[in-house]
Amino acid sequence: MELRGTGLNPTQFTLLQALDRSGPSSQRALSEFLGIETTTLTRTLAPLERRGWIRAAEGEDRRQIRWSITTTGLRRLVAASHAWKHAQAQLRERLGARRWLRLATDLAAISSAAL
Repeated sequence: MELRGTGLNPTQFTLLQALDRSGPSSQRALSEFLGIETTTLTRTLAPLERRGWIRAAEGEDRRQIRWSITTTGLRRLVAASHAWKHAQAQLRERLGARRWLRLATDLAAISSAAL
């Protein structure tokens, strides 16, 4: 809900975060890192590229594409990050510190188990 005014949906936000943190990445590496099917990832990448928030470049060989975040995409990510942090702060306040910590611990365990 907090991301509505940013022009990003949660999947796009996560993808921009991943590219910002990892640097240029192949579609396969992004798919594996995010746990998203390649076809779903293709559908997510296309609108971000059209808006100029990410760019494709030739990889190690001509068949490979490496995706990277653009300066415009980074600005969009920073703006959306403020909204995301605000949403997290509200949720933390509603849940309370103990429940928030328990939730974060459980999510970390689930993520580790899924790998």
